[in-house]
Amino acid sequence: MVAEKVKTLDLQLYHRGEKHYTALSAFYTQQDKLIAPTEFEIDVDPITFALKVNPGQYLNQGESQFYGLEWEGKWELQSQWHVNASLSWQENRDQDDNRDRQLSPQWMAKMGAQYRPKEGLSIGLFNSYIDAFQDISELLPDAETLNPAPESYNLLTLNIQLKPAEYFNHSGFKNVQLSLYGSNLLDENIVHATAFGIGSNNALPAHAGRAWYGTLTLQW
Repeated sequence: MVAEKVKTLDLQLYHRGEKHYTALSAFYTQQDKLIAPTEFEIDVDPITFALKVNPGQYLNQGESQFYGLEWEGKWELQSQWHVNASLSWQENRDQDDNRDRQLSPQWMAKMGAQYRPKEGLSIGLFNSYIDAFQDISELLPDAETLNPAPESYNLLTLNIQLKPAEYFNHSGFKNVQLSLYGSNLLDENIVHATAFGIGSNNALPAHAGRAWYGTLTLQW
C-alpha cells in the first residue's frame, strides 16, 4: 500500500458586523489511492464442515470527489439572545462516477438559540436536521436488513446552566453549579447506514432515544 492523498480547495465570502456574522463557503476535495478493505468471506467445507475464513486485506482501491456549499450565520439580537444557524449541501462521486458512495447525508441544517435572562442562567435550544443516508442495500446487496432503513431526522437538544450564587446574588452558593441537559427531545429513531462488507447489516442505531441528564457540581 501507499499513502492516501487528499487535495482540498476552499473558497469563502463572509461579512462581519458589530452584532452579526454570515459566511458562504464552497469546497472541493479530491481523494486518491483510498485504502479500503476487500470483502470478508466465510465458507464451510462440505465434507469436514470446517470454517474457512478469508478476512480480506486492505488495499489502495480507487478515488473519490466531494464538493458542496455551506452557509452559516450568527446574530446577537439583544444582549440576552444569541442565534446561530447553518445550511450545508454536498455530493460525492467515486472513480466510476457513481454518486453518493461515501454514505454521507446530502443536506444538513442546524439552528440554535441561547437565552440569558440574567447573570448566572443560560438556556440553550439547538436542533440539527440530517438528511437521509443512502440505503446500504444499493451498495451491498448481501447486507442483511436487520434495522429500519436510515431516514432523515431532527436531533433537538436543550441545555440549561444555572450558577445560583450569581443568579440569586447569594455568596452561600458560590461553589455550586447546576445543569440540565435534554437529548433527542423529539424521541427520533436515529439509524445510520453502515458498510462492513458482505454479511454486514443494513444500518445501526446511531443515537439513544429521548434522555435527560442532570448535574450538580460542587467546588472546594
